[in-house]
Amino acid sequence: MKGIRSQIFIISWNCLFVLTFMNAAFADIPTGPEDFEKVPLENPRVNRVLQEEHDEIYIGSPERVKELGFVEIQDLYKSVIVNPVTTLQRIRRYDPTGEIGFCFGRAMGAALIARAMGLERGSIRKLFIVGDLKSSSSASTEWRFHVTMIVRGADANGNLTWYAIDPMMYWGGDFNPLTVDQWIERVRKYWDSWSGHSKAHLYLTEESTAILPDLRDIMSGEPGERIIDLEFDPADETLGLHQASIEDHLEYGITQEQESDPNKFRFYILNKEQQDRYFQTTNEKENDRFNFLGLHIKDLKYYSYYGYFLEFFPTASHALVSNREGDPMRPLRLSMEEGHESFYESYFASTGFFGGFRLP
Repeated sequence: MKGIRSQIFIISWNCLFVLTFMNAAFADIPTGPEDFEKVPLENPRVNRVLQEEHDEIYIGSPERVKELGFVEIQDLYKSVIVNPVTTLQRIRRYDPTGEIGFCFGRAMGAALIARAMGLERGSIRKLFIVGDLKSSSSASTEWRFHVTMIVRGADANGNLTWYAIDPMMYWGGDFNPLTVDQWIERVRKYWDSWSGHSKAHLYLTEESTAILPDLRDIMSGEPGERIIDLEFDPADETLGLHQASIEDHLEYGITQEQESDPNKFRFYILNKEQQDRYFQTTNEKENDRFNFLGLHIKDLKYYSYYGYFLEFFPTASHALVSNREGDPMRPLRLSMEEGHESFYESYFASTGFFGGFRLP
């Protein structure tokens, strides 16, 4: 009995220590989302804690499998749809003005849930489309980029390919993830067909730690040096970007040929050095790392994330279970019981897409 009491005391003391540490770390973070805009975005202490939360899942989760089965991929996709933070049903809580979009938050969320399921890091990547994204030639720029997490897995027949885990690409009442070529085709059709041919550029990062293109100095002009600049030319040989080869296309399941629009499926593969140069990532030096609290665009404004990532991290590995050792972890209770189907159908009919940041 004495031993049990000692163990209870130790557990209680450890819990008290953790709670005290967390309270101290987040002492200057309000609990109400309406107050998050008042939080200083340059808060290295809080960002350091959030970075550790991210790394605990992304780096610390065991690598149990090299790819996901078709059912697990569907589970992962639905997990992002029903997650209390990444669901589009609550996007106005974190993006009340509709300026942020949080495609990058959903992509990060999908990557972390996949890692919590035990998928190895090499089977998780990001695919960005960057440019003047809008639904018609008469419209002003609606978004400057969109991103999806892509994951290696099997189709219904057991053939390996890559899938885009992107709830924005919801169509026809079918809650199924798209293959990479399907995702490219749809995002081009709805956001990049206004000029008659594909103009935006596609970039695939070999690590999923790239979060969003570096926007922090965009108001100083667009000299074409940053990947977010509309005049940026990835085909410039001096940049050293690798244009995907035929073999790369086959690896990612892209078999379609578009002679009338050769840019449609063209994409560039960025290595880690290039990824860190053009994107805000979670693996840069602390002073230049992705800020989990918000974005400061120089000479424009601060964009608060209203606690998006603070509230997401505790949900990433929630209710995961494995049938047997060596299998991927499976999310539990993935039903659409809370009106997700009818919500998504009416949402896309009236609202359309949410990409990443509306910029002047």
